[in-house]
Amino acid sequence: MPNMKTLGAILIVLGLLVSIIGYGSYENVMCYCGAQTAANPIGCHCGNALQQIMGHIMVYSGLMIAGSGMIVFTKWWRKKIIFS
Repeated sequence: MPNMKTLGAILIVLGLLVSIIGYGSYENVMCYCGAQTAANPIGCHCGNALQQIMGHIMVYSGLMIAGSGMIVFTKWWRKKIIFS
């Protein structure tokens, strides 16, 4: 069953990449501009709630993809040991 091994490895790598991309897009809702947070001046970057929600969704879905890849890989590993 080399297909299960390959599928598991691909899912693990893909899931970790999605989690890293999701974590990189995550930004807090707060502004980081010192005393000028209320005015939100030009050059002050503030994350919005949609970015935060999308970041969470990507991180957790990436972890679920990687987890399913680990399950597929361990099923292949157990079949390899049992049938050896």
